[in-house]
Amino acid sequence: MSTKPVFVIGDANVDLTFWKRSAAHTQASNAPVEVVRGGAGANTAVALARQGLGVSFSGMVGDDSFGRLIRGDLERERIDTASLLVHPVRSTMLVIYAIDEAGALWSNAVHPALTESALFDLAPGHIPPGRVEEAAWVHVAGFMLLRAPLRDTVLSVLERARQAGVPASLDLNLRGLDQGEPAGFRAALDRAISLAAVVLGSASDEFSTLVAGLSAEDAARQLVSEGRTVVLRMAERGAMALTPGGSARAEAFPVQVVSPIGAGDAWNAGYIAARLDGADEQAALRRGNATAALRIGRPGAVGAPTAAEVDALLDSWGV
Repeated sequence: MSTKPVFVIGDANVDLTFWKRSAAHTQASNAPVEVVRGGAGANTAVALARQGLGVSFSGMVGDDSFGRLIRGDLERERIDTASLLVHPVRSTMLVIYAIDEAGALWSNAVHPALTESALFDLAPGHIPPGRVEEAAWVHVAGFMLLRAPLRDTVLSVLERARQAGVPASLDLNLRGLDQGEPAGFRAALDRAISLAAVVLGSASDEFSTLVAGLSAEDAARQLVSEGRTVVLRMAERGAMALTPGGSARAEAFPVQVVSPIGAGDAWNAGYIAARLDGADEQAALRRGNATAALRIGRPGAVGAPTAAEVDALLDSWGV
């Protein structure tokens, strides 16, 4: 596995989670409310670190207690936070979740509004020379294309990765589109896809809505090109990778869902770790599935598994 770090640019927020008590959660905690570090970018960074990879993280938080909580949590995971900047005015985002007894997310809210948080003022000049070029892999999320200057920063990072020959993954993560697509978003998304070596997304929530009138798989196939793999996360149906040369598929691991938060982030980390270890697509899909299964089978809003835990699950299934 590479000794170079994975560079993750993304959101880091605080999750406030309300639990309707279940037996699984009661055994692990007496608290029906949790306040923990969250955000797709931060969750992915932590999950990668727990897979034994070096990780550097770039984002922007507010000059507030939430921002300090996030930095401390990432640093405890041995993640390089030199490029996690502090905004002097805007606040760190708070995401509020409610989880029912079956482990299903039944409501969520964001404060301040997604694009008004500190993250969206991260500018291209905030990413220092070498941060991208010296990475083993770069990972970004599509929702960060909603507004400039963050939109420009993401595209700049992907362009720098392409020029340096560093593989980059784009998790579609199409959030913040409830009121329609903001001006420039679709063009930016198309450009980001063109620069990515791997495009990741949920079959039901993202690929199925990406191209009107097409199934998730057909929409995903339209994005495949020479040098680009497209991966569909399909929950209980496993995952599929589409490449110019064909496709690969891996079945999901059976698990009782306790908390769905961060499932896709954990999946991405397992997949990236496997790819960096030289695994083929099917093996990478299996590791992604195993990493996500362990994550969602645990109570709480955080809890990415370690590499040893993922290895043990894969070994128990003989894969």
